[in-house]
Amino acid sequence: MVAKRIWMRRNEFVFKQEFKSPNSLAKLVISDLRDMRNMQMKNSTRDQRLHNQNVNWSPPPLHVWKINWDAAVDKAKCKVGIGIIVRNHTGSVVATSRLNRPLYPDPALAEAIGALEAARLCHHLGLTNIILEGDALQVIQAINSRSENWSSTGMIMEDVKGQLSTFESWSAIHIRREGNKAAHELAKNALVTSTSSLDVDCIPSCIINFI
Repeated sequence: MVAKRIWMRRNEFVFKQEFKSPNSLAKLVISDLRDMRNMQMKNSTRDQRLHNQNVNWSPPPLHVWKINWDAAVDKAKCKVGIGIIVRNHTGSVVATSRLNRPLYPDPALAEAIGALEAARLCHHLGLTNIILEGDALQVIQAINSRSENWSSTGMIMEDVKGQLSTFESWSAIHIRREGNKAAHELAKNALVTSTSSLDVDCIPSCIINFI
């Protein structure tokens, strides 16, 4: 910052024959530093606001349902647990689902299957306008992408897109793990249950503290 002002002062003297005293130069440097600090504070506040928006769960608009999902893997038992929670515009729990599947414990594949099961659950419940929300950023990006991917995970994502196309309206958004705790707890609980379960209009005890 100081070097920049000295260089500018030198150019003004050489090319414009304008001379600035050392005191005026110091004042300009202090002003520049103050402006830089203010800009950094504004950027920090903006970044924190964006972070908070992406951390805290928020209810969907009226006549729209938000579906959060997550997946957990048990590498030792080659098993995947999937947790899904459906909530309305007031934040009330409409339904939850806990699924366990014998599957190669690949996290990306598990999250993709979780997204597919979430979309299928919405169809089963007769929902028409939905928001699919999860903490697997790559899966969310794949859902929103128009490009095709014919890997094992990519083919699951194509099934997700096909299922979502049957709804009147849908969107897929990312949320950080902190805002997806209810679905995460359901997924972990699914790993230790012997059978899959669907609960409508009731809240499983494993997520009482996360609603």
